[in-house]
This record gives sequence, structure tokens and C-alpha cells, in this order.
Amino acid sequence: MRRIKSQKYLSRFLYLTLLFFALFALPTFAQVEEEIPSDVVPPPIKIISKDEKTSLESQGSNIKKRTKLSLELMDLRIEKAEKSNLANDFTQSLEQLAGFNAILDNTLSFLLKTDSGRSDRSFINFEIYLRKQIPRLETIRREMPHKYGFHVGRIMRAVREARAKAVEPIFDDTVIPTAKNKP
Repeated sequence: MRRIKSQKYLSRFLYLTLLFFALFALPTFAQVEEEIPSDVVPPPIKIISKDEKTSLESQGSNIKKRTKLSLELMDLRIEKAEKSNLANDFTQSLEQLAGFNAILDNTLSFLLKTDSGRSDRSFINFEIYLRKQIPRLETIRREMPHKYGFHVGRIMRAVREARAKAVEPIFDDTVIPTAKNKP
């Protein structure tokens, strides 16, 4: 009888240990940053220029105008990156794409911060724009040597993650009670 109880406790202990490991330890292993190979150039710095920043801030809290301006600024950055890539100036192309990535992050954080139910159209426009950029980025990446193209691949992953985050608020399934249907 005593042996059966000890086996129950042992099996519970093992079960709880495995559960703890699965819930807490595995996610930390999954968050390990991807290492940059030794033959790759250093990553470009994600910076928004002062002019871009002031023009974005001049829009204030107008979600529609700021999103439109952000998309235009990102498009300019990608066009400059494509031109630099055609001229075989891969460093300049990466710098432009890093600026594109910085504006992307800024716009996404602005949209998520100001999400009030009115910004669904801005999220949709942002997501549609990002969807169109993946083939452009892939074209740039293919024409670059690997030591530069590695970072373009990382930017493409950032674009995919931003698309996923932009779609979440649109399809959120929370229900906010109104005055009519409150219990």
C-alpha cells in the first residue's frame, strides 16, 4: 500500500516537473537570438532620420494621416534601397532598409498604442502595404551577396512579424459590453 502511494507521488512529481519545464524553460530556449555568421557584414543601425521623425510627429494623433505618411516614407526608403542595390552599393542599400525597418517599428508601435477601434482601416492599409513589400525585399536580397543579403532576410522576418501583429487587433474576439447589453 505504501509503495502504491509513493508511486503516485513520484508520478505526480514527474508530471509537474515536466509541466514546469514545458511552460517556463522551453520558451526561454526558443527566444535565443539568431547568431550572425562570421562572414556577414555587421548589421545596419535602425534609425529614423530627423526629418522623417519631425514629419511623423507633425501629424499628431491623426491615425489616418500618420499611417499614410509612414507608408510613403517606407516606400521612399525601399525605392532608394532598390536603386542602391542596382548600383552595387550594398552598404547604402542596407542602410536604407534599416531605416525602412525603423519606420516600420515606429508605425506599428504607434498604431498599437493608439488602437481605439477607429484605427482598423489603418491596420488594414498597413498590413496590405507590408504584404506587397515582401517580393520587393526578396528581389533585393537575391541580387545581393550573402554577406549583405543575410540582414535583408532578417528584415523580411520583421515585416512578417509586423504583419501578424497588425492583423491581431482587427480580428480580436473580445466583446466590450455596451450600455444596452450590460447584465
